[in-house]
Amino acid sequence: MINVRFGSFATEPCRASAKQCLLCAGSDDGTNTKDEKAAFIAATFEAMGKILGPLHEESYVHVHDVRDDAYGYGGLTQGQRYIARKLSAPIATAA
Repeated sequence: MINVRFGSFATEPCRASAKQCLLCAGSDDGTNTKDEKAAFIAATFEAMGKILGPLHEESYVHVHDVRDDAYGYGGLTQGQRYIARKLSAPIATAA
C-alpha cells in the first residue's frame, strides 16, 4: 500500500521552488530491518525528487510496520497465512 499526499506539512511554509510530499508504505512488522527501511526511505526520497522536482526537506516517507494479525485479505490475516505456509496446510477461509 502506498499513499502519496502533497501539501504543506511543515511548520514553515515551503519554498516556492520546492514541493512537499508525504509517502506512506506498509509492511508486516519485523519483515524489514532498520537498515533496509532506511535504504528504502533514502531511495524513495531521491526518486520522488527526480519525479516531482526539488523537494522540501520536510517531505516524509513513512513506513507503517503493521502487526501481521492486524490486517489481511480474503478473510485471513497475514499471520494466518504465515502459519499455514509453515505448516504446509491448505488455507481455509473463515465462514
